[in-house]
Amino acid sequence: MLFRSLFPRCRVGVSDTDSLCAAEVKKNFKLNNLPAPRFTKTMPRRAFDLVISNLYSEVLKSYIPLVAASRYWIVSGLQAGEQERDFLQALRGFFRVHRRTQKSGWVCLEMMAEGTSA
Repeated sequence: MLFRSLFPRCRVGVSDTDSLCAAEVKKNFKLNNLPAPRFTKTMPRRAFDLVISNLYSEVLKSYIPLVAASRYWIVSGLQAGEQERDFLQALRGFFRVHRRTQKSGWVCLEMMAEGTSA
């Protein structure tokens, strides 16, 4: 995994309510010869340097207060159109979009906290 070679001292945590996700994460880390990250079923409310989320729109919106103090947030799992517009409206004052990519109607947003420079 590229982040480990770029940031060898980074601490990784994974949060998901689906136990199948935990098994897949452990498998992927093992395939990359990396120790499995700490896994929790709930997202802690704290500041992170980077949060990566692949969730549905309503769940992503519920995460905004949990990650509001973080520097960077990459989200996917949004459908282009109304879902994306609704999510962007909820983000106002917390994060701004740095880069947007779209494939097959799905959107990925790379965002920075308001006041963070690129």
